[in-house]
Amino acid sequence: MPPLQGVGLGLRFPHLDDLLASDNPPPWIEVLADNYLSNDGVGHAKTDELCAGVPTALHCVGMSVAGSEPLDDGYLDRVSELAHRFNAQSVSDHLAFCRHGAAHLHDLLPVPYTPATLDYIARRVDYIQNRLERPLLLENISCYVRSENSSWRDLPFLSKLAALTGCGVLLDINNLYVNSVNFQDSLETLTAEIPWSRVAQIHVAGCADQGGWLLDTHEGTPKPPVMDLLALCARERPSAPVLLGWDQNLPPLSELQGLRQRLQHHWLGARDAA
Repeated sequence: MPPLQGVGLGLRFPHLDDLLASDNPPPWIEVLADNYLSNDGVGHAKTDELCAGVPTALHCVGMSVAGSEPLDDGYLDRVSELAHRFNAQSVSDHLAFCRHGAAHLHDLLPVPYTPATLDYIARRVDYIQNRLERPLLLENISCYVRSENSSWRDLPFLSKLAALTGCGVLLDINNLYVNSVNFQDSLETLTAEIPWSRVAQIHVAGCADQGGWLLDTHEGTPKPPVMDLLALCARERPSAPVLLGWDQNLPPLSELQGLRQRLQHHWLGARDAA
């Protein structure tokens, strides 16, 4: 199977049949592991068929990497099984927590970026990587509150975490843009903090203007500043695969493929001009 390269698509069940019938599938796909935690869910066999012919990455939203609760070995073992089943070339989750006690919060929530938190999360990442028997990629999240106790922003924290554990960085440039607007940070300042040597994948998506602040919807065409960030990534990390994410109000696959191809053209133009 060739490596992940170019601009891929996040797999969603409504597009499965069209992707299987396509003569021109995306160069790679990202499978959301949490849609496949049962053994006999909708679309499993079709996803097996698709992954047999298209390079695949596995993405998670349920590890609660930064959570205060013990890591869920059953969840991690199921993710490991899915990675083997779909021949996934990478496994990723988020620098966030999503569980508290017995409750699953159905959101990706931030933690204070302090030395103590760094040490705590590093131990959890080491455990996850040992359990999965592979490196983990961690994604920067969009967030709407920040701890006053933080010693760093998210990307410098991720850089230190990667240095301690050997994990990779999944750079979501839409999330970077959302945070820059919501916290009134300059994009120039934030991009200077990107640990380029650790960036193994890039996510690009759309967001919604809520009148003075941005909501990360992962829906719609990426905003112009995000396209500028994509061009920067093409110059700084030209070998990294890029994923177009679209999570709700899904358009037809043909529309997504058209947008994906425009992003691919934008990426290649910036890369080749560097």
